Amino acid sequence: MTKPLGNKPGEPPFQLKIDPDTKLLFKYKLNEPCTIELKITNTTKDRQTFKVKRFQANSLVAELAASNF
Repeated sequence: MTKPLGNKPGEPPFQLKIDPDTKLLFKYKLNEPCTIELKITNTTKDRQTFKVKRFQANSLVAELAASNF
């Protein structure tokens, strides 16, 4: 398991379970679609949202950030 992303002051804790729980690496060929499998589970009774926080073109690493809806 990797170190979770830090929260900004006043931000709620990350409450989604992500599988796999490591960085996501997108291996691709130029100008071709790329897919990965990812399972996101809400560990609370509350509705949750998520978004792609950062996307680097060189290594194509995406990090997920969550917030209460």
